[in-house]
Amino acid sequence: MKTTAAFVLLVLACAVVHAEFRVKSGYRGFVVALESWQVRDLVPGDRVDVLSTREVDSKSGERETVTLLQNVLVLRASVGPKGTAFGLVQLMLKPEDAMGLAHAMARGGLIDLGVRSSADSEIQPMERASFRKLFPAQ
Repeated sequence: MKTTAAFVLLVLACAVVHAEFRVKSGYRGFVVALESWQVRDLVPGDRVDVLSTREVDSKSGERETVTLLQNVLVLRASVGPKGTAFGLVQLMLKPEDAMGLAHAMARGGLIDLGVRSSADSEIQPMERASFRKLFPAQ
């Protein structure tokens, strides 16, 4: 009897948590496939910054990284069975942000997520980063 009651409470608790992380009106649930190591420790409710790295000069191989989005809510994160190379993350985005991220992904950019502290919700202006900017020749 105690086991059944505990199970019912667990199911109800999961349902409450699950409902809290649904896509809100005016937003889109945008799924991103990432390498499993990037997904493994993410949980619903985490906030992340979305970064894109792409080649800007094919001759030199120069790449640059831009912060596309900041303080984005993670709705779901899952990794496939052990040995799976990729996982999925569902982010809650405004429609225009979803289009921008889709465009960055279609251009072949590498997408990375940076997990934010729960105390850090401020949006900061971010410059583009490149090896040349970070480590100028001296």
